Amino acid sequence: MGMMVALPALAQERWRDWERERGREFREQPVRIEKRRMEWMLAKMDAQLSELAGRARGPDRRAFALLRDELTDVREILNNATPLGPPSLPQPGGPPQQYPQGPPQQYPQGPPQQYPPYQQPPPVVVQPPPPAQPAVNPMPDRDFRQLLGAMQRESFANDKLRILEQAAPINWFVVQQVQQVLGAFEFPADRLKAVRAMRGRILDTNNVYQLYGAFEFPRDKDELKRILGQ
Repeated sequence: MGMMVALPALAQERWRDWERERGREFREQPVRIEKRRMEWMLAKMDAQLSELAGRARGPDRRAFALLRDELTDVREILNNATPLGPPSLPQPGGPPQQYPQGPPQQYPQGPPQQYPPYQQPPPVVVQPPPPAQPAVNPMPDRDFRQLLGAMQRESFANDKLRILEQAAPINWFVVQQVQQVLGAFEFPADRLKAVRAMRGRILDTNNVYQLYGAFEFPRDKDELKRILGQ
């Protein structure tokens, strides 16, 4: 609550001290304060002064008594201050506050707002994580030696290819193993057939360029390039 306070309006017995300190030409300057907050602060100061005065002795007790008198003057100023601003809210138990009322304000109304019908959002489908892929390793050395031994025991290239075509789809190879398989064939045409049987099972595809050394003629190298998809 804002209050207009005239600071020089002290109690009558202290008015002459005020005039001597400020001078007779001193002009009052109103200020705005919050009454309830000031009342709370004054009550807190009064309680502290009362406690200190109760423990004081001799001249100190008199000094605390004078301070409490000064505090009483300030409280009197606060009680007699004139309110500023709009009327305050009515106190509990008091008469209702009257406010001037004008004609009700009229506002133009537009057409009613149309909203689309509410649609239930689709359910969130949580996809399960993909199954873990098994580790891919080249054909173990022991099994690979057994494969080469079975191929070398055959006399004809078609029989060697038949064994290779049975083992290739269920195993993985590296380029070094592919080179050893190509060494089991005498003719370039049979070597190309072997590459065709193993091309989708080579792990280190960045090393397939080493297979070109197993072929002598350019036409065979071109066919190898086509088989490997390069």
